[in-house]
Amino acid sequence: LDLSGALAATHINLQKLGELPNLQRLAVRDTGKTLSFDHGLREHLEPVPVLRTLRVLDLDEWSAITVRACVSIAAMPALEGLRLANIDALDDAMLEALGRSRSLRRLAIGGPHERVSMSGLRRLANLKLAVLDLGDSNFRTSSPFSPSQVYLEENALRTLVAELWPGCLVVLSDGSTFRAPPK
Repeated sequence: LDLSGALAATHINLQKLGELPNLQRLAVRDTGKTLSFDHGLREHLEPVPVLRTLRVLDLDEWSAITVRACVSIAAMPALEGLRLANIDALDDAMLEALGRSRSLRRLAIGGPHERVSMSGLRRLANLKLAVLDLGDSNFRTSSPFSPSQVYLEENALRTLVAELWPGCLVVLSDGSTFRAPPK
């Protein structure tokens, strides 16, 4: 179900999702006019029973993401896939909160995140990731890194992924992929 731009995401509107007992995928992408939450994600989503069975959540470009929201997302017991791409506010503390998930297997966090570091990715160590998508749908050809810095970053990323998530498929910001060797 894609509610992107369709309505303002309010507690009452999200409660209506409880009437869809088989809902497994939900996209609520921020278009700039939706998602003006007044109490945060937890207060809106926790009372919605169907979200306990939700398997895929897409919050691409969602401007209201907070650490508290990431704690709520991580608590969703059936959530296997999460897209938090192109969110400027995404940072290491949010990744740490997401790292508490017991079910997350596919994570998309691509975009120009200046506050996400290799240390932040390490905070996802408890996840059993099969796919880590760092692809940026708004990819720019100009990079703030020199070619040698990009090479070092990719090598560090390959090492980290191989250590934490053997066999994980990684999508890089330029769309290229690699798979970590299995253990």
